[in-house]
Amino acid sequence: VGLCINVMRIPVFSFLSMQSHSVAGAQLSPHRRRKIILLGPHDRFNFGDLLFEKIVSKLLMTRKNYSDGDLIRAGLLNVNMSQFGGHESIISIKRARDLSRQDGGYHIIYLGGESMRCSFDHGLDMLPDIASRTDAKLHQVSN
Repeated sequence: VGLCINVMRIPVFSFLSMQSHSVAGAQLSPHRRRKIILLGPHDRFNFGDLLFEKIVSKLLMTRKNYSDGDLIRAGLLNVNMSQFGGHESIISIKRARDLSRQDGGYHIIYLGGESMRCSFDHGLDMLPDIASRTDAKLHQVSN
């Protein structure tokens, strides 16, 4: 079974061998490795989405020596998914964006299948309850 994960149409295995590129206006030391945002639907209970994050995290940590702290898991809302087997610290994409801006830019790897063409409203419908949907609306990134 193949694993298809893309970073702006760059397969993750190619990404694992890439050098860091500069972000306009960012002051990043050439000796500092960029953190990586793992953006996807791993903020809700779906076995495949929870598993996808774990596989990519493991690949980055074992093949490229990233630490768990170098990987930022982001979705629609801040949530602890450990009770479902997911990561304990999923943050909203808005919070991930703010951290990236403060820190000189991060790489993003988009994880997920059906969510690639998913609108924000459709993503809200996939959240488990009204409280989660309300929280996600508060953390929505606007143009």
